[in-house]
Amino acid sequence: MPTYASSKIPPPKSWEEFEDIVTDVAKLKWGTPNVTRYGRTGQRQNGVDIVGEPVHIPNEFAGIQCKNLDTELNIDIIKKEIKKAESFKPPIKEFILACTGKRNVSLQKEVMKISQLRKKSEQFSIIIWFWDDLSLDLTGSSALMEKHYPHFLKSSMAYDKVIMMIKESEISDWEYDDEEGVLTYKSDVKLTIKRLDIDLSADYYEPWLEHFAYKKGHRARYNIFYGGSFIKKEYFVAVDNFRGYIPFPRDGHTNNPKLTKWKYNIGKIIHSVVAFTNPVYSYDSILKRANISVIDE
Repeated sequence: MPTYASSKIPPPKSWEEFEDIVTDVAKLKWGTPNVTRYGRTGQRQNGVDIVGEPVHIPNEFAGIQCKNLDTELNIDIIKKEIKKAESFKPPIKEFILACTGKRNVSLQKEVMKISQLRKKSEQFSIIIWFWDDLSLDLTGSSALMEKHYPHFLKSSMAYDKVIMMIKESEISDWEYDDEEGVLTYKSDVKLTIKRLDIDLSADYYEPWLEHFAYKKGHRARYNIFYGGSFIKKEYFVAVDNFRGYIPFPRDGHTNNPKLTKWKYNIGKIIHSVVAFTNPVYSYDSILKRANISVIDE
């Protein structure tokens, strides 16, 4: 299940909003509230948009230049900003380029080389904060998410709520419309699981299917909706000539694949309403026959 930290949030379009975000992230990273935006539009800033006193360099200042760029940050831009920051008074001990671009290993290597040379000559060090790094700090703080991305936080909370409703549900909690291929959650009819398709034209084969009399599987797709909004899709394998339905497992190409608890739970729901009711083909029975084990998320 995705969490705030593993989800992708978009960088802001406004440079002012980006500076506000970087200021708040710097307070977290530096462990101090003594971080502030420096100057205002039209004033000479000497390459520094944000200034603070990080706890890891006591009695010293660090400066941040924010780059909300449509194009990728490059070494020429960095060198120009370094030159500007050298004129900043009082002198800074650490200089950070915060940008909305994606992490770039080649650029990181070049900057580390420059930073090492500068530290040897007792000049300020250089660091890049890419959006990948900034977004991880953001999503790790509910307070910052509430401040800068309240809509994203609410949608993520709704997502988690829906997933939890399914995980905690029993088979008897669902009503199945066989003609439409739709399961409806009785306690909250806005939650539905809909069969999209079953691929009858192509066979699905993996080693674990050898345990069944009919050794070919067929792919089936189910989409989860809440109030008409798409939440998540899950793929299943119809096994043993449609006698059972198993979610696509991890390590599916091996003889001992795995299902997470989430996949186990939703698989049990789908299997119970669309597969054979014979006890021989109970959900747990077909998983055991396929040598599939259940693991933590």
